[in-house]
Amino acid sequence: PRFDIELWNLFDRVKKDIPRTNNDVESWHSRIKFDARQNLTVAKVVELFRLEQNYTETNLVNLFNGDVLKKNKKKVLEREQKLKRILESYDQSTLSYHLDGLANLFIQKKKVKLLNGSVPENKEQLLSDWCKYFSDLLNNESSSNETSYPEPSADNIEINTESISFEEVEEAVRTFKNKKAPGNDYALTSDILKEGELRNQSTKYSGKTKQDFEQEEAVYSKYTS
Repeated sequence: PRFDIELWNLFDRVKKDIPRTNNDVESWHSRIKFDARQNLTVAKVVELFRLEQNYTETNLVNLFNGDVLKKNKKKVLEREQKLKRILESYDQSTLSYHLDGLANLFIQKKKVKLLNGSVPENKEQLLSDWCKYFSDLLNNESSSNETSYPEPSADNIEINTESISFEEVEEAVRTFKNKKAPGNDYALTSDILKEGELRNQSTKYSGKTKQDFEQEEAVYSKYTS
């Protein structure tokens, strides 16, 4: 492999129990895209594959929507012939050099090293080391298993034990997204019944519920609290 194993995942960050983020990813991604576009043949092949993928995905969406697909064999054959001509006229050795150049952007080592820093003697030793590497990653035990609760406030906040005022209720209602009070806890309003499958399920068992829904009256039930 041209790219070192440490570049494949966030193994070290997981082992150190730190967030699985890497601020360098975006800059490296942009650098790879820039270098890939310098090779016109690679860029053309990628673009053809992207067009073919978009074409196929669009057809699948149309099929799921019940649309009848139009036969467009001519354009499909044109894309296939164009891709074939590009690949036939392309020097395959250039692709290998191009990938080696991309790999050198990340790391100067041309051989993948083992976890202990040594160079593997054979393929089996390398695969065995990789097996241990990903096994440790999968079975890693976080060092922060205990739930951490916030410290209590140092301020001595005064607790108001008086009755709730109308102004407090009005202020609380304004904080709702739709600025509407939810109503009594023991009632299901018509707005709630109109949401989701609640209306369909409830009308199966009670004709009274259906009548209340049509008249937009609150439904009182012994099962609500």
